[in-house]
Amino acid sequence: MNILPFRVYLEQPVLIAGPSGDPNSVTSLDYLPGSLLRGVMIGRYLGLRKIDPHDNDLAVNPEARRLFFDGGVRCLNAYLLSRGGQRGLPTPLTLLHLKKTDTEQPYTAYNTADEEWNEEKRREIEREAQDQLKSLSSPYCTVSDTAITSLNTAPSRVTVHVQRDRVLGRATDLPGRGAIFQYEALSEGQWFAGALLIEQPDDLALMQQLLLQNKEAWLGRSRSANYGRVRIEVDKPVSRWREIGEAELEPVAADHPLAITLLSDVLLRDIFGVPVASLAQQPLVSERVDDRILSSYLGFEVQIDPARSFSAATLAAGFNQTWRLPLPQQPAIKAGSHFIVYPREVVSVEQLRHVEQCGIGERRPEGYGRIAFQWLDEAVYCVTKDEKKKDKAYATPRDVATLSATGRVAAQRMALRLLEQRIDLEIAKYVRDQVIDAQVTTLPRNSQLGRLRVLLRQARKDGNTVVIDRGMAQFKEVAHNQLANARLAGRSLRTWLDELLETDAVWKALNLRPDLWPKVAGVQPESDLVLTTRTTLRLIEAVLTGLHRKQRQSKEEPQA
Repeated sequence: MNILPFRVYLEQPVLIAGPSGDPNSVTSLDYLPGSLLRGVMIGRYLGLRKIDPHDNDLAVNPEARRLFFDGGVRCLNAYLLSRGGQRGLPTPLTLLHLKKTDTEQPYTAYNTADEEWNEEKRREIEREAQDQLKSLSSPYCTVSDTAITSLNTAPSRVTVHVQRDRVLGRATDLPGRGAIFQYEALSEGQWFAGALLIEQPDDLALMQQLLLQNKEAWLGRSRSANYGRVRIEVDKPVSRWREIGEAELEPVAADHPLAITLLSDVLLRDIFGVPVASLAQQPLVSERVDDRILSSYLGFEVQIDPARSFSAATLAAGFNQTWRLPLPQQPAIKAGSHFIVYPREVVSVEQLRHVEQCGIGERRPEGYGRIAFQWLDEAVYCVTKDEKKKDKAYATPRDVATLSATGRVAAQRMALRLLEQRIDLEIAKYVRDQVIDAQVTTLPRNSQLGRLRVLLRQARKDGNTVVIDRGMAQFKEVAHNQLANARLAGRSLRTWLDELLETDAVWKALNLRPDLWPKVAGVQPESDLVLTTRTTLRLIEAVLTGLHRKQRQSKEEPQA
């Protein structure tokens, strides 16, 4: 078998609609499904062979059927790429950690599928830490020996759109027209990694040609609204490759434990042809139905250990471009599910390798059915977060054409508007976390809030924060004590104001460093004193408003 690894760079936000119950909101999947990447290759294949899809059924073409429908080429899902260049994998459901360690780094994760794990050990850990265990929140991770690196996609790009009338080309107030809907798409600037598994050696050159035909590709929906443009980079083909790394498989003796981890969603059917949503989650009946289902797909008889197996359900969906219709949603076993099974006979390395390479279940050419054996064999892991910083080796966007003077001004104006939107969101988030939701026990009096607001209005009129600093210096000792006793963001209100009035301190407070500002055509807003001053005054005004609201609520609450 030949493996052709590839990487995908998102040059625009990508919207891959998953199953959703809200008709006015579309939330993208957090990975690039193999079905979409297979569709890109099918489109290029049609152009290469000069086949008109409207006059020809591609499924009856022997070559096309071998490549894209019968599993001759399996296109794996493209998962998030780590900073070190390693393809992430779905985080196994068997890993748990203490809730309070979310803010710590590194922290400890416990493998609940380990043979020494039990409920008594879980209660002991929770009792000693006075905390509860929960699943890892990061959707993807990389595993190396006893170390795990958790991977998170960049914050989603949330955009609000208005439905247009296709004839008039604008929104209307007619029934069913002009509705507001929201897209939550994968943010641009991220790398994802996948691979093609090619059965026939003669097909390798053709698949390379299709991938290298054009680095630019389009994925997902709403492509005319600046979504979906990606760049594909192809790596050198290899002959041996495991998704979980270079660890070697070992034969398994009869009645010895064997770990199975799902690396993608898996579509299975029971003995009656009904789709299976989970395994080992319900009390097993006498006929051992779950064992028979899994055994039939693995090719050797196994017995599931329900106490050490973790399974979750999901829905598999899709869209058929030829039909112009969505595919029927089908229950599936979720990626990350982990099972401990006991084979009834000796299982050789060749058997394990064959099942890993081919996968199990339905729709395997689209990336479904990927599994791994003998993964996660440690009881405890050390987890760190993958901090992606600006790194030219990690993310190098495509070169853009040199802008004219007029184009540069327009791009800078657009980038500034995007920055203003980010500022609004971060200020609202800051006030919510540090004032509204915070446990503030000592609040400033309304008289002091009023004096600060007077200084704020004067500073906004003069366009200079020095007015606030000078005004507070003239306060009496009683006023200084009140500002010192009032707490905000873990320190006194006076200290918070003094620190915020320093040059560029507001960008650190809002986690909006200039190097993280949005770009349009490679152009960022200019960091000048006017913008910094305006943002500082906006943050102070929002905080004072929040404190006033907090003060009013404390007076309205009934006294015990």
